[in-house]
Amino acid sequence: MRAQVILATFATVLMTATAATASNELVLLNQDVLLNQAQVDIAGAGNRLIISQEHTGGAGANIVTATINGDLNGGPLGASFTGAALASGLQPGTIVQSGFNNAMTIKVDGTSNLFAFSQNGSGNRLDASIAGYGNQAAVVQTGTDNYASFSQNGVGNIVSISQHSW
Repeated sequence: MRAQVILATFATVLMTATAATASNELVLLNQDVLLNQAQVDIAGAGNRLIISQEHTGGAGANIVTATINGDLNGGPLGASFTGAALASGLQPGTIVQSGFNNAMTIKVDGTSNLFAFSQNGSGNRLDASIAGYGNQAAVVQTGTDNYASFSQNGVGNIVSISQHSW
């Protein structure tokens, strides 16, 4: 089966979604014709991912590269964060970039992993890897040239990162 794809965008320069299977939901909201890029590969069932990118001037594209393998990852079935991830204020399954020259590389393997990431500003970078079952991750970066990288393996881990620079 194929993923349910909802595309509300003015244009998507680069967007691929391959190997998606039963009842996955992917929503892409890109606000600029030339300066936002998303590449997504989803395999499994019941995964949910919403990508919203707004380019707000300056040079350099906002780029998201995401790979999800497994079932019930992102924010399916009204899932919500607990613990430290809840304090981020983000909704599971959302990826938000506002500004310019921001990049995220995300890899999720496993089942029932919740995640949400937000970068607002310019030159922010995130490299994230989640593997296992029932993990939670939330990252908020605001300002200029923040960099976060984490790897999460196992069952029931929670990570929350908040960085602000001016």
